[in-house]
Amino acid sequence: MQQEVEALNALGEAIKATLGGAMHSVNVAYGELTLRAETSETLRVLSVLRDDPRFLFKNFTDLCGADYPAREKRFDVVWHLLSPKHNTRVRVTFEANETDPIPSGI
Repeated sequence: MQQEVEALNALGEAIKATLGGAMHSVNVAYGELTLRAETSETLRVLSVLRDDPRFLFKNFTDLCGADYPAREKRFDVVWHLLSPKHNTRVRVTFEANETDPIPSGI
């Protein structure tokens, strides 16, 4: 288990180094990698995760959301991706509100 956590931490750091300011945070909890990213960078973040040979998150598994009414950007839009090549999953979260949509077109 410790090896898996270390591998996910290393992956998260590689993603953060590649995407720089587009990433707000990288977190490994309960054996899962979660990335919080800048909403205006949605297309770039998802494209890099899909196309970079170090990541290859080619499978879109799920899209869901969560509502936090007390926050200014009350919605979390959450993408779940799978890299079959590396047998790894990632959760990517973007914040949104009622008036600023999440870019689409991936």
